[in-house]
Amino acid sequence: MSRTNPIPDVLNISGVLPHTAVKAGHLPKRSETGIGGLMPWADRLWFVTYVAHKEGTGDGTGLFYIDDDFVMHKHEASVVGTYANRMIHAESNQCIMGPHVIDIEGNVRTIDPLINIRITATCRHLTDPRKKVYMLGMEGEFFEVDVETLETTQLAELTELLYTGGKGPAHFKSVFCDQGRVVVANNSYYPENFVDPETCDGRLAEWTGEGDWNILERTQFNTVAGRVDGSLGRAIYAVGQD
Repeated sequence: MSRTNPIPDVLNISGVLPHTAVKAGHLPKRSETGIGGLMPWADRLWFVTYVAHKEGTGDGTGLFYIDDDFVMHKHEASVVGTYANRMIHAESNQCIMGPHVIDIEGNVRTIDPLINIRITATCRHLTDPRKKVYMLGMEGEFFEVDVETLETTQLAELTELLYTGGKGPAHFKSVFCDQGRVVVANNSYYPENFVDPETCDGRLAEWTGEGDWNILERTQFNTVAGRVDGSLGRAIYAVGQD
């Protein structure tokens, strides 16, 4: 949060504030952890953490916010999970982060069916952007969520539809919607793919809301993004490797 002067009595090491760090407990199971999503919203700085796996790890992580005095709070609605999504849904004035929906007053609701999904991305909806969004899970689960009622519907299992589970687990990382299509990225990549690229489970694929998904590229892609306001010419950018 913005301040002209440094907060008194807060340890500041070259701009790093150690008291705002989050860490996972050793029990019930050790895990990597980090910041999955970060967003200034409702007069606070919100962030959600991720852990390596969906269940049994990462005690002490979850949904947090930092106030104007740089005091960190763990929200009472916090749940442990593998989350990296964040999006401001302008029409409803809500921030979507992990399985949580946060209004402009800082009130938090949780999308219960998504708690154990490793949510990696959220994007706008093709046909009803005022009321709905799409949510993507790392294992290829593709959902539609009503931002008012939080009703959740799984629309697709992309690991099956895009044939991404051949060599190892799917790793869907990003989704973006514009120009009448949804574009997803999967970054699965293994040593044998370097020798024979045709065996790669990495994917860049699109869907127009009807019919089959169309595979654009069969290699590792990590993110898909763009600007729906037209300031970058409405281009959709996908970043990966070949």
